Amino acid sequence: MQLIPSVLAGLMLTFAGQLGFADEPPGNPQTGTPADLANQGAPDSQSGAGMIDAIEAGGQAIGKRDGEFVVVPLPFRNALIGAGLVVGAGYLYRGASAPKSGPPSILGVGGMYAEQDTWAALAAHRGYWEGNTWRTTAGIAVADINYSVTLGSGADERQVAVNQSAKGTSIEAARRFGKFTWVGLSAAFANTDVTAVDFLVMDNIALADLGISVEWDTRDDTFAPRFGALTSIEIKHFDEALGSDSNFTRINSFYNGYRTLSERQTLAYRLAAEHVDGDAPFFALPWLGSGCDLRGYTPGTYIGKSLLAAQAEWRFQLSHRWGMVAFGGLASVGDREGQFKAGDALPAGGVGLRYRVTDKFKVNVRADMAWGRDDSTFTLSVGEAF
Repeated sequence: MQLIPSVLAGLMLTFAGQLGFADEPPGNPQTGTPADLANQGAPDSQSGAGMIDAIEAGGQAIGKRDGEFVVVPLPFRNALIGAGLVVGAGYLYRGASAPKSGPPSILGVGGMYAEQDTWAALAAHRGYWEGNTWRTTAGIAVADINYSVTLGSGADERQVAVNQSAKGTSIEAARRFGKFTWVGLSAAFANTDVTAVDFLVMDNIALADLGISVEWDTRDDTFAPRFGALTSIEIKHFDEALGSDSNFTRINSFYNGYRTLSERQTLAYRLAAEHVDGDAPFFALPWLGSGCDLRGYTPGTYIGKSLLAAQAEWRFQLSHRWGMVAFGGLASVGDREGQFKAGDALPAGGVGLRYRVTDKFKVNVRADMAWGRDDSTFTLSVGEAF
């Protein structure tokens, strides 16, 4: 479910190792399972990115090895669910075998409330074990989301008001190989009620999946990389044998690259692809505008079986605290058969400001204004877009 996970993605973990809230937080539904929250991303992520990551940044900025409590509030407004507030609280700690420079383990809870009685809540834990050789993630979430999506095309295109409530749980275990590679296995189950409000049509859908992911990370910095790359591929299979009402497979992959241009300038670029094969419900399909592919489009306007996106961002550090960016990109969303058509490219571009909120770690608050072909968005969040 693109919507429930994205809405909660502003709260939950994005375990791709990046800091930041989902673009247009909280945005799009993906599979509706907490596993998607835990692994999106990523993000997103990319999505784009999560509340616990922001909590983690706060704990690292304080620089204490012992346990610490952190609370992070984030107001937001987007065209999908309106204005609201995300609040997360976490306890950060490092085990006896954890290196001082490694990421902390986190126990977190979060909540979100927005217009039209949209709300979400969750609890999650991410732990690092045996000197950061192993990483485990577990979460449970519940949400009730009201939003509108555009379904159909051409003469059949229509705007549909949707109420979607869901509850679910997920678990993931990953192992690090060498210095740069993580390989993970995940499982998740969620149950969601989807109601087309204007048509008084309701359906109860269960989704269950098993997943595998591989990540390769050579970045020099998690929060504000200046060189290196982050590559990820994740495959999730939903099957009736697992308790799912639909059989389909979702593949997410991306490549983020970073190049130092000068002492103050960095070029960041991203290629991303997503494809769903099988009988997936509409909320489990790729939604343009979810995560960071691309800024400039409201989630729910362009939905299809496949999504391709490419973008680049020029980053300039004005001073120790302040920075500015300019970005642009192209995306294409495949139809219900996953086919891309000539002339369907969706351009987007924009500008933004950055303000560094920590001294030890390069954690920024960002404000981005983006314009798409027929839409625009404003994003205020923690962490870079990618």
